[in-house]
Amino acid sequence: MRDRALAHAKFAHGMINKFAEGFSPEQVVAQAGPCPNHLLWTLGHLASSASWTHGMITGVASIVPEGYSALFGMGSKPIDDAALYPSFDEVRHTYEATFKRLVDAVEQLDDAALLKAPEHDSGGFIADKLDALNKLAWHEGWHLGQLSDLRRGLGLPNVF
Repeated sequence: MRDRALAHAKFAHGMINKFAEGFSPEQVVAQAGPCPNHLLWTLGHLASSASWTHGMITGVASIVPEGYSALFGMGSKPIDDAALYPSFDEVRHTYEATFKRLVDAVEQLDDAALLKAPEHDSGGFIADKLDALNKLAWHEGWHLGQLSDLRRGLGLPNVF
């Protein structure tokens, strides 16, 4: 179970990275179409989500830089001013680092450990640690669709 869930999460993560290629520096905060999410916000949001998932699985507090929750967390709103955010390179690095730290933590657990309750209250969103990892992959897929629409709206080439 663990290996299959990790493979699913890694696939979704890899697809996000493919869809994040080819944006100019100006386009990382561009908003197009009915979805206001831009690339910079999306990667920061997914880093925050990986950090939250890490906490659900390990009990360790946030692993993203201070301020990420306000900028990228649940309920935050994307703003098209790059000056209000950390640099794109920093956000992309944080996205990679939080995902790697989550994967490293999950790889230390066996299937029985993943079937235990999450370390924090999720408000009913997740049933167990395995479900947290599966929901992370689902969440990345959700935002992958938005990145696909964003690419199309900005006239960027199809990834496939």
